[in-house]
Amino acid sequence: MRQFEGELGGHVTEGQKLAISRAAVMTAVAEDARIRKLNGAGDISYDDLVRLDRVAAHAVRALGIKFAPAKPQVSSLSDIIEDEAT
Repeated sequence: MRQFEGELGGHVTEGQKLAISRAAVMTAVAEDARIRKLNGAGDISYDDLVRLDRVAAHAVRALGIKFAPAKPQVSSLSDIIEDEAT
């Protein structure tokens, strides 16, 4: 929840706190179900996983946080040669 609050600037309204809580819970539920399925739980279907992931993603999008994709780190040739020399 702190991560979401931080992404929203730290000072959030009560409505935003409710939305953050919902997004955090749905994300945790989806992650838990995924881990349980990977560990062999038979009571969770792949359809369940897809639905849970979709609901969690929707809850996070509802926060209005803009996530910028991470820029890949590209090493220059001189950096590679220097790393290999050490």
